[in-house]
Order: sequence, then C-alpha cells, then structure tokens
Amino acid sequence: MNSSLLERLATASTDEERTWILTESAISSLAPELQQVTWALAIPHWVNLHTLEVLCPELLDEALELYLKFIELSFVEKFREEAFSSINWRTIGIKRLSFQT
Repeated sequence: MNSSLLERLATASTDEERTWILTESAISSLAPELQQVTWALAIPHWVNLHTLEVLCPELLDEALELYLKFIELSFVEKFREEAFSSINWRTIGIKRLSFQT
C-alpha cells in the first residue's frame, strides 16, 4: 500500500469509510475497461451479461471477457442462477456512486 492510501485509512473515522477507501482503491487498480464495467454494474441489484451489454454498449465486442473478469472480483457475489450482485459494497458506496460521472 502506498503512503497516501495508508494515510487515508488512518484518518477514516468509521469502518464503513475504511471499507469504501479499500474498495475504491481496488477498483482503481483494475484495467480501465474493467473499471468502467464495475462502476456501471455497481448500482443494479443484480447483473448478468445482458445487463453489461445494455449498460456498456461501447464494450459489446469484449463484453463476455469483461463480464467473466467482473464476476471473479472479490466484492461480487452469486445472486441467483446466472446472475451476480455487487451487494457487498453497495451499502457502503451507494451515496458515493450516485455522484460518480
């Protein structure tokens, strides 16, 4: 971890804030296309490949590859048969994600 990240963690006042800092750091370390997919799929309650294709049509050619990488991320859980959820961090980040552009 770099010193900036450690400093942010040290000054965080709640576990929720620390979790968000670590999650945001993990996402920023992903490849740009996978970051885009992760932010796009963060808000829906559950997602599947079709959700990705609808929310990121510009990534249609690589949607399957990106989806397979997305479902392997530590903060993504199996939701139903052939559907996944990023609910692990939705509760800590929903207000922050609302302001992502």
